[in-house]
Amino acid sequence: MSSLFKILVAEDDSNLNWLYQSLLEEAGYETITSENGREALDMVNNKFPDLLITDAILPGMDGFELAEAVRGNPATKEIPIIFISGVADAADRERAANLGVSQYLSKPVPIMELLKAVKTALGTGQ
Repeated sequence: MSSLFKILVAEDDSNLNWLYQSLLEEAGYETITSENGREALDMVNNKFPDLLITDAILPGMDGFELAEAVRGNPATKEIPIIFISGVADAADRERAANLGVSQYLSKPVPIMELLKAVKTALGTGQ
């Protein structure tokens, strides 16, 4: 794995944020993190990550609003987005799909499932 890929993790639970960051860095990815949606949007617009992993529920701006803003900007609209949420009802999944979210994972996310989702979203594996 190469650190050529930069992943932004937006998760308001600092323990999960640290866990995702650690797992991804151990797998060879460069990571940046945010604990709220507005800060995450600023990071997307200024650091142009290769992938956004976001919790559906974030303070300031939720994951859905974040995804909508990312998709609405021509400079960032192609960035793949993975949602991770403790609430995984059909309406939320459909709303995420309509926003072009590549995958919607339910908490707790098994490590291998997260890494597989990342590889799929980045087009580096299955």
